[in-house]
Parts: sequence; structure tokens; C-alpha cells
Amino acid sequence: MAVLKDLIVHGPSRFVGITEFTNLKANKIKATEGIFNKLIATTADFDSMTANNATVVGLLDVKGELHTNSWTNSNIATIEGSFYITPTISCESGTFNYDGTNITLTAGSGYSFAISSLYINSGDNAGTTIAWSAYSEVLITGQVAVGNEKVPLGTIKGKITSTTPTTSKIIINSLTDGKGTTSNVLASIGTGSKDFYDIKISLLKRGNGSNVANALPIGIYMTAMGQNGTTFLDIYGGHNAASTAVAGGLAKPVLRIGNLSGLPDVGGKTPGGYGIYTSNGYFTGTIVSTSGTIGNWSITSSSIQTGAFNTASKMYFGKDGISLGTTFRVTSAGVLTATSGIIGGYSLTANYLQSTDGTTGISVADNSTTASWAFWAGGTSTSTVKFRVDHNGVLYAKGAQIDGDITAAKLIIASNATITDNTGQLSNDAIQIGGTNLMLSTNVREESAQYDAYDIYLSEPLESDQIYTLQLWDISISHSAKAAADLGPDIYYCGGSVRLGGWHGTSYITNGHAKHLQIVFTPHTSSNATCVGGNQSPSGNLSHSSVVNASTKFIRIYNSVGNADGTRNLVIGNFKLEKGNKGTAWSPAPEDIDVNLSSLSEDVSDVSSNLNETSSNLGALTTKTNSLDSYVHGHVVVTPQGLNIQPDTSVSKSKLQLTTSGVSLINHNGDTIATFGTNVTLGNENSTHVQLTSQELGFYLNKTNKVAYISSQTLNITQAEIKNTLKIGKFTWQTTGTERISLIYTP
Repeated sequence: MAVLKDLIVHGPSRFVGITEFTNLKANKIKATEGIFNKLIATTADFDSMTANNATVVGLLDVKGELHTNSWTNSNIATIEGSFYITPTISCESGTFNYDGTNITLTAGSGYSFAISSLYINSGDNAGTTIAWSAYSEVLITGQVAVGNEKVPLGTIKGKITSTTPTTSKIIINSLTDGKGTTSNVLASIGTGSKDFYDIKISLLKRGNGSNVANALPIGIYMTAMGQNGTTFLDIYGGHNAASTAVAGGLAKPVLRIGNLSGLPDVGGKTPGGYGIYTSNGYFTGTIVSTSGTIGNWSITSSSIQTGAFNTASKMYFGKDGISLGTTFRVTSAGVLTATSGIIGGYSLTANYLQSTDGTTGISVADNSTTASWAFWAGGTSTSTVKFRVDHNGVLYAKGAQIDGDITAAKLIIASNATITDNTGQLSNDAIQIGGTNLMLSTNVREESAQYDAYDIYLSEPLESDQIYTLQLWDISISHSAKAAADLGPDIYYCGGSVRLGGWHGTSYITNGHAKHLQIVFTPHTSSNATCVGGNQSPSGNLSHSSVVNASTKFIRIYNSVGNADGTRNLVIGNFKLEKGNKGTAWSPAPEDIDVNLSSLSEDVSDVSSNLNETSSNLGALTTKTNSLDSYVHGHVVVTPQGLNIQPDTSVSKSKLQLTTSGVSLINHNGDTIATFGTNVTLGNENSTHVQLTSQELGFYLNKTNKVAYISSQTLNITQAEIKNTLKIGKFTWQTTGTERISLIYTP
């Protein structure tokens, strides 16, 4: 192996087997049949370097700088500031003919133009012929024999004129060098036919000739001086790449990195500045952006959106919250608004939030159907639902367990309801809570032989458009002049001009009797009353003079329709008129209860007077017995004639016994029936008795078992049986017939 130092070659030189140079500088170096395992140069400066049948097997190592006007290798070409990797046609040897306008390249004997790094599909006769579009711009590189020299073509550009597929001859015109002027290289080569070596034709720009459908765009194009003096790297997608042209005449790339000016709009946005332009992107790292567009989405510094927050048909994610149109949104404060959806096992609509089977839910609808329930549970209809509350606040429930108090201005419980506490002591089908009776003095059974049998006064006038329920119990009626079809009570208001309803005929009266009759009516100011129940049509209104002029309003009950001579009789056990369309059990008017309590108060006052008188008499008796005690030892015998001293204790008669603790009254059987001392005891203290002290009045079953007492104006009792009426504040318990009791609230 030869090693040369400081070799300077000014003219063409040929080396065979030279592999290493310390310092190599040459205008031209030609190696024929040379094989370099290593080509090493500390400084290498070439105007041109070509190798014919030469192979660099190992390493090309330039220690300093490598300068060359052109460097070609297969399908890689450079033109000044541009770099191409393109589809390329190559031929090792043939004829080069330049006529001053065109270059005609003809493959030599045994050679043909071959495709390098080029894909042609079956429609292009794959691998057999070459057909680029007419006027496609190409780059020609290689060597042409000029005399005894092989002159490199340098950077010659041109356009293909051939459109017929061929592998033997290609014609190129519109020749320029890399600077856009007529090539000086061609001028030095001259016209005429000459041999060429290693010709390569690289596609730069797709043409628009007749065969444009099969044309190929370039592969990779990189420039430092592109359109507008900017830099970019383009990659083109192959045979069927999009044909849209961009500035500079290039086809639209599938990828550009660098300046994006001149590329087609994307989603109405014109690319500009430096960036990336492509159809798809896959990122495994972080994307950071303060503005931009993705599809229809706009990126700002505080949101990604297709429109402003809470805008119809727009989506928004940002500092104001999240919104999908106007039907779903979450504000930045966390307020959620939605018109439909699924939340757990519940379905959300514009008006409802309900379970998927509809048995539990909440509604904001308000109409006349069952959908107007505000809350419900346990069913989907009025026949199956267990609990519901409508938008008027009316509650319905199959049952309830209430641990606290119930406060209500009015409490109505169905007439056949049962109230039971946890001990069962209140369990009784007869316990009923009814409405306020507006009819006075109904606690006395009434009987009348008159046509206008009853005038029952009311505690308040009837109100226009108010619903009322009227009930009669235990009715007996007879009229010798009336047939069974005409027999029955007839109901009027304030006389005989305003009828509210009535019951006539055997549908209501059977053999002159009826257990219970009821009508529900609504009086009006300017029209006839309306009525449900009974068979007598209402007539008249509250503006009638008989109503207006009546100082005290009343209900009148007639014996049958129309007055007629004859023997008649009408008996009614109880009456009740109450507001509402649900009749409840009879109860007296609150005013009647007040009267009863006043009478009771008078009775209590009488008892109190009697007790005071008894107390005075007992005081006098104590004085007398004390005076007797000073000289009598024995007993005072009580006889019909008065008090006698009976010294003989064997006498079996009622007597007074004087002791140091007081006076005892003893009957003829020897039982103590009263004791007067510090306390007053009525009865034997070992059995049922009453004891009066300075603190209380007590009731005892025996000496120690006190079952009730009155102290400090309070009655304390273990058990009590009340026969008729018990009033507590504004509530009154009142018996209402056999096995009935009602709780009545008086406002």
C-alpha cells in the first residue's frame, strides 16, 4: 500500500491501488478499476470527483473539509440550496445527443433505462416501461465522453417530452442549469452524438401532460431557499398523492416541516409561519399550545371550544365550565344543568328525574295528569303508587312511621280509619277524626210533624264556590199523602227559595227509613248550586233576597217535595255540615262544646260550694267533739235524733270516735268511713278512699296506692273513663253514637 504526503495534482491524474492520502488537493481525480478500502484525506478539495467501475467498500473519511460542486449517488441529488430524494431512471451506458435544443438519451447495446427507488403499479406496466407525464421537470446527472475525457454533466435540469412508455430512449428539452440559465456544461460538451456513462434522471416536479394520471410526485424535497426565501422539508406521498398545486409549482406534500406559506387551507385556516403540515399526527409526549384549531375546535389560552359557553349546538371546555349546547352544562362554580341523561339508576329528562322503571321520581311538570306528581315512590299509577306529593303540596301515602310531632291546621282521617299506638291501647275501628260541624245544636235527636220540619242554624254563612258535605243519620220519615217515590228529605238554604239538594224515592228511603244520607254541594253567587249525590236538582243562588236578608243563616229540611195535607213525621238522629268533599263522622259544633263546658263549670262551682259548706260543718263538729273529749271517755253515738254519748262500746251502732289524732266516723259494722284530723280521709284508708290535705286532694285504692290527685290546679290520673266529652285546648274528644268517638279542632 502506498502512502503519499502533500500530493498536489493540477491536471487529470489516474491512480490504481492508491488508498491513503495525508493531504490531497486536485482539480480532477480519476480512478479506473480502483478499489478503496479506505479513502482518507486530511484536506480534500475537488472541483469534480468521479469513479468509473470504482467501489468504496469501507469508509470515506475526510479529516478536514470536503468541497464539491456536485455529488450524485443513485437517486440523491443536490442543486445549490435544495436537496432531493426522488424517483430516478438510470442507465449505465448509451448515446448522448445534444442538438442545441433537446437532449436525446439512447440506451447502449445490452443496456436499458432501469427504475431505481421507483414504484409503478400494475396500470403502468410495472417494471417493464417508463412513462412519466409530459413536461415533468427532471434533473440529469452523469458523464459524457468529450475527446479522451469523461465530462460530468453537473446540474442540468429539463423537461421530458416523451409520453410513450419506453426503456430505450428518452428526450429532454427546456434545458437549464441549477441557476435557471442555459447550461454552460452543454455548451462545453457541444452538439452531436457522444457516449454517456452512468446517466441518472431524477424527477423534480410532476408535469401536466396527457399521462398526468400516472405521474409521480417527488419523494423528499428540502431547501434553504424555497418560496419567499424560506426553508422547509417536504415529503410527498407517492403515486396517488393529492394533485393540488402550491406556490412554486410543487405538488401538495403529505408532510412539511418548516415554513408553511403557500400550502392549501385547512378547515378554513390558511397555513403560515413555521410549523408542521400533515394529515395525521401521533404523539407520545406533551403538546403545548395557547391557540390554534383542531377540526372545528378552537384553542385559546383558557378554553378549547366550537363556540362560546352555553351556546346552542356548540361545545365548550374552559375557565367558564363545560357546556354541550344549551341542554348540558357545568359552570365553574360546579352548578350542573342537564335536560336528559342517566344518573346511576335514574333517567333524566327535561321534566323528570325518575328510576328506569318509573316507580320512583321527581317531577317539575305541573298538569292534570299523574305526571304532575312532585315526588313519588312505589308505583307508576294512582292504583300502585305507595307515596306521592303533588305540586299543591297534597301528600298521599300507604303508611307512615312518624317519631316526632304533627302540626296541622286541619287533620282529616278517613271515616273507617284505625289509629293504633305501639301498645295497641288506641286500636279501635270506631276512632275517627272528622271536620268541623257548621250546624249548631245537633247533639239532640230531632222529631217534627211539620212540612218545614227543621231549621238548623249555622255557625257561619255558606261561602260561594266552596265545596260542602251534608250528612244525615238515622232517618225515619212518613207522609200519608206521599207515595214512596216522593218520600224523602229536601234541603234548602235560608228558607224555601235556594235548594241545595235532597233524597227522594226508594233508592234512598226504604220502608220510611235510611241509615245515612249524604250530598256534596257547591253554592254560587250568580248561578245555581251544583250537587253530587241525592236526586234533587239545586236551584237559586247566594244572591237571592231570602239569603241576603237572613240575619242568621240556616239550613231548612222539608218533609218530602211539595206541601200536602196529611199525617207526616220526620225524625233525624244526627246532622253534620262540613267543608270539603269528604264526609266524616258526626261531631258537635265547637260552639256546642263550649256551652257544655260552661254548664260543667257551673256544676263544678256548685260542688265547690258544697265542699266549702261541708268543710265548715266539719270544723264545727271538730270543735264540739274536742269539747266533749274533755269530760267523755267512750263514744258519741250518731242517731236520727242527733249525737248521743254512748259509753257502752258493745252497742253496734254508727258512732264518732274521738282520739288524739282526730275524729273518726265508724259505721255499725265497725268500719271507719271518715277521719278528720290533720288530713281529712273519706273511707277506710286500707281500701278505696279519698284524702284531703293542705297540698292536694288524693284518690287511693288502698293505704299506699294513690291512683289520682289534684294539686296546684292540675289533675294527675293514672287511668280515666270519660263518658261523653273531653276538651284539651282547642281539641275536643266527643262520643258520637254507639262505638264512635271524634276528635274535633276548634280554631
